Amino acid sequence: MWPRIPTLYIQTASRISLNRLLKRQFDKLKAGLVLDVGAKRSSCRDVVPHTHFLSLDIDPLSNPDICCDIHDLKWESNYFDTVVSIEVLEHLRDPGRAISQT
Repeated sequence: MWPRIPTLYIQTASRISLNRLLKRQFDKLKAGLVLDVGAKRSSCRDVVPHTHFLSLDIDPLSNPDICCDIHDLKWESNYFDTVVSIEVLEHLRDPGRAISQT
């Protein structure tokens, strides 16, 4: 069996650049009610200004605050001040519908 190589867990240069870009955008937001969609382990909680932070995932094993399909989100319009969805849209059958739900 091969030993584990610790460098496999180092973020790529593109991910580091994306995180920097996202942090600059998040810094422009006002604190409010934030919904993090599809986050099993939210990395946004520490960088998105919020007064209340909720996670949403379709997988109940990820223990989200809201467990549902983003295509069928049942909230009134403009309920959330900020919706964060990083690396989620490419996994959806209808990304446009999901975006219109939030």
